[in-house]
Amino acid sequence: LRPELEIVINGGITDLDQALAHLGHVDGVMIGRAAYHSPWLLADVDRRIFGAATPPPERAQVLAQYIGYMDHQLGAGTPITALTRPLLGLFQGQPGARAWRRTLSTPDTARDLGRVWAAAQHVLEPGQLAGTCAA
Repeated sequence: LRPELEIVINGGITDLDQALAHLGHVDGVMIGRAAYHSPWLLADVDRRIFGAATPPPERAQVLAQYIGYMDHQLGAGTPITALTRPLLGLFQGQPGARAWRRTLSTPDTARDLGRVWAAAQHVLEPGQLAGTCAA
């Protein structure tokens, strides 16, 4: 045996339960496509994998922070499609997710950050987007 080797599994891991099961046998787990298509599955990773005591953030909080980032990056010339692509799966499996993806896939709509925020209001549960947009 070679205890100095670090073994990391990659491929086919689709949720945190699978990652936890694999971590009993390997040093690390990589979650790729599943996180790309449904990034919210990582929201609870700090608590479940690393034992953090803090609760996961709200989707609205993450979106508000990301819209602020988008605003800055748009000003720096980053293409809108590069900025909206990571958001496409944010509401995967939620009511309204298809409308959300359609909104983000319309460049003129996506470029208007206020409309991105408004589209999220139709996807999230009532009251989840309390407060104002960070953009």
